[in-house]
Amino acid sequence: MQVRLSGIVRESVVDGPGLRTVVFFQGCPHHCRGCHNPETWDIASGTLLDCEEVLTAIGYPGLISGVTFSGGEPFQQSAALTYLAGVCKKRGYHIMVYTGYQWEQLLTLP
Repeated sequence: MQVRLSGIVRESVVDGPGLRTVVFFQGCPHHCRGCHNPETWDIASGTLLDCEEVLTAIGYPGLISGVTFSGGEPFQQSAALTYLAGVCKKRGYHIMVYTGYQWEQLLTLP
């Protein structure tokens, strides 16, 4: 499975509790005013990677205790997000996802 990403930040203390890795998805339909990452809106930009490459970059818990999925809109690539978050959770990471969707909207997504 492949995923289109804007980038990966190996160490962050501002994207959730503790020291975390942040995976920035590429592509977002929301175009929110004041968005911190408008360069992630275009789904045709970024880099297409195999999910296994992303998991290798994330690695295993140590000093880094969590993974945050941000974007762009991670749920625009829900199959890849589900796979990556599931593997990271099994590895023992704390997981966070930033989204522009409301809970009710997420429940209607395929």
